[in-house]
Amino acid sequence: MRFLQIALIVFGTAIMSNAASFDCSKASSATEKSICASEILSHRDQALAILYKEKREYDESAADAQKDWITNVQIPCKGDKACLLSAYDRRFDDFLPSIDGLDSETIDMVNALCPHKPDYAEIIRHIFIDHSEDEDTVTAVFETACWLGAYQEGSLFFHSYDMLAIPVPVFKGDDNEIIGIGATTTVPMADVDEINGTIHGWSKSRGIGDCSSSGSWKFIDRNLALQNYQVDSLCDGEFEANQFFDINDFL
Repeated sequence: MRFLQIALIVFGTAIMSNAASFDCSKASSATEKSICASEILSHRDQALAILYKEKREYDESAADAQKDWITNVQIPCKGDKACLLSAYDRRFDDFLPSIDGLDSETIDMVNALCPHKPDYAEIIRHIFIDHSEDEDTVTAVFETACWLGAYQEGSLFFHSYDMLAIPVPVFKGDDNEIIGIGATTTVPMADVDEINGTIHGWSKSRGIGDCSSSGSWKFIDRNLALQNYQVDSLCDGEFEANQFFDINDFL
């Protein structure tokens, strides 16, 4: 296949691997062992630790609430992964906007941007950790199916910071020529990776051949930063060596 690939570095931010909030080499209980054995549970545990640390700075009751949750919700799961995931999800409701708690203005925003969303569309909450030099922060990112096409569906993303749709940066071009950078509001066939803080999207076009495009975005400072993008625009089935571009060439 003939591809045009664009790779860019938006910020020189090191990507940190996610880990539990405690030393897994000393894990002894069923809960601790289960958390350490699961990437997603380790990620959720680290996110909760960040949120709890922030809340303790201004809420004197935070410690008692955390102890109550550990004793009455987390430990009774006895290390069961599904139970723990549900327990963490409910606990996040105490720190971040919940799906059930979204206000009417937010729902109106979604309906306005997605007037043709499929009947099965529901809102999903993802938990992202934004690693920075100063401190780590946690953001709830919401996703919903926005449109349904012949080959794929598109997802709209908005986050708990301001409840506005998150712009999705894309390259604009014609055949093999990149002419600039634009933005859209949805990601086709979105595959969300909370652990690495990324979203991958793939789109297939109508027509003869394998016309398609795909890209990956990373959440940085509550926004989506385009990491790579590739396009098979000629649909001729011929492979072409990747070409790389720096974002500064298009600013």
